[in-house]
Amino acid sequence: MHGDWYAAAYLPLARLSLLIGLISCQEPSVLREVRLEKGQVAFKPLAQPVEPRMFKACYDGAVCLSEVSLSSTSIDPGREVTLQITWFVRREPGKDWRVFLHGSRNRKTAHRFSEDHDPLAGRYPTRDWKAGDLIFEQRQLRVPPQTPPGSYELWGGLYRGDERLQPSQGTRDGQGRALWGVLTVEGQVEPLPQAFVRRVNQPLVVDGKLDEPAWQEAATLGPFDHYDGNGHGRYRTTAKVLWDDQALYLAFHCPDPDIHSPYTERDDPIYESEAVEIFLDPDGDRDAYVELQVAPTGVQFDASFKGGARQGMNTGWNHPYEAKVHVDGTLNRSADQDVAWTAEWRIPFAGLEASPKPGDRWKANLFRLDRVRRQDGRIEHTDATAWSAPLSGDFHQLDRFGELVFQAAVSPKPSPGRPEPPGVP
Repeated sequence: MHGDWYAAAYLPLARLSLLIGLISCQEPSVLREVRLEKGQVAFKPLAQPVEPRMFKACYDGAVCLSEVSLSSTSIDPGREVTLQITWFVRREPGKDWRVFLHGSRNRKTAHRFSEDHDPLAGRYPTRDWKAGDLIFEQRQLRVPPQTPPGSYELWGGLYRGDERLQPSQGTRDGQGRALWGVLTVEGQVEPLPQAFVRRVNQPLVVDGKLDEPAWQEAATLGPFDHYDGNGHGRYRTTAKVLWDDQALYLAFHCPDPDIHSPYTERDDPIYESEAVEIFLDPDGDRDAYVELQVAPTGVQFDASFKGGARQGMNTGWNHPYEAKVHVDGTLNRSADQDVAWTAEWRIPFAGLEASPKPGDRWKANLFRLDRVRRQDGRIEHTDATAWSAPLSGDFHQLDRFGELVFQAAVSPKPSPGRPEPPGVP
């Protein structure tokens, strides 16, 4: 050994650099296989080290996606496909990372469905991974029922909080993701929701209590779905809508054991805490639309847009809408148990530059942001729900808006045996 080092000391500089480069670039071998068996982590050392295969992607030069396969390359909305994922560990990642996968039309568009998890169900966290591990996982990827048919690229990676482990190999999008594969969504998609909006003959008193008979007769929208289309939210959030000649009336009912918001001024960023929202695109052209919000403190935020989703945002635009909140509980006190909060709105048509007639149809969507916080006030989870799931963390998915259908005034209830006339001519 001593003689080898002595000889190396007298090698020409170029040959010595090449030798060092070859040694440092040598790929570590597969030393053991790791997988879950009956809910427990099983380690299987290999009798002989095996050279790893080509990689589909690598992250920070430490963790590589050796293989990913789908049980089917096509799927109907509302169904699941099985993912077989194989990781190879070049060097210890050293931190706890979670796995995420996004399905989107291309790298530039918001994802329509997603899946994220702790590797091996959290039983073998990445902080414990060892160089030479070949780790096998199996996951179910669900495509929400509302997903439009088409081809979807699968972009994946590893993350912790807001940080992503950056891809160092493979097809990358510059957003901390690498391309894993392609999945085709086929079949029929569920129709977007539709709400028939009753017309009232006299203005409502906006006080947050919803005690007028008209509210009791209004159709209920919801319960709201998770933003990704996978089931309902933690609590049964619902809404109701009415109208008269001058305004649209809107009500949200939000069950919530901890009602809170730190914001107190008009146009504060109330969307960073708890809030309810409506997006309105009266002519449905997906060009100009407005966003109106209310927090449980009664604080309002509004903005207008022109030119498509998120384009031409104008937060200086102020709509003269009125909103009152009723809190069943105590606001901003995490130590006790609240019940719910209700927001009642009056949205004048004059500020929207649009006024409906019976039978007209407006595109719209409704949202709720519920922030789950710890006793110390820190937010640990966000429950984002919608009347029509946007299938993305970005609510500005204009093609996912539902439809408000404006009805004529409701006639008095007919006597028994007579059919009730339809509300839409």
